[in-house]
Amino acid sequence: MAKKASTRQGERRKGGTKGSRRAPPKPHGRPLTYSSDIANEICARLAAGEGLNGICRDEHMPPAPTVRGWVIDDHEGFAARYARAREIGWEFHAEEILRMADDCRVGQIVTVKGDGKTEVKSADMVERARLQIDARKWLLSKMLPKKYGEKILHGSDPDNPLPTPVMTDYAALRKELLRDE
Repeated sequence: MAKKASTRQGERRKGGTKGSRRAPPKPHGRPLTYSSDIANEICARLAAGEGLNGICRDEHMPPAPTVRGWVIDDHEGFAARYARAREIGWEFHAEEILRMADDCRVGQIVTVKGDGKTEVKSADMVERARLQIDARKWLLSKMLPKKYGEKILHGSDPDNPLPTPVMTDYAALRKELLRDE
């Protein structure tokens, strides 16, 4: 039975000690350090309406938390470029709402009758389109509230003035009522 090699010899075999001539291992997996090429691709894809999580699913892309860290740390002005690309991407979704409203989507509606027979009708999928449009409108109102959010009036509008309360001088009114008696 052969003796097992000591831990120190095992380390030497792997190339982890001082005298090793092996090249350092190549990095594999997803990139974690900032790269202007990757940052440019992320911004281009965000501006085209793609979401960050979808972009970061690609194997050559860093994880989404890493990209958010680049935004927070503002690597080479990345925060401003990222914000602008996001804004342009939301505009893409606003234009998509018009396309969805104009497109006719024909689908099948299957109805099961009481006798067990099924009825299949072809019809425009209005409810589905309405749901998709409403979801995008809601999201746009939250992501770009100045442009797509509800307009809140904090002052008086010349065309529709706020009612002004009438101030009553109760002391003068009391004197007038007492005089009439």
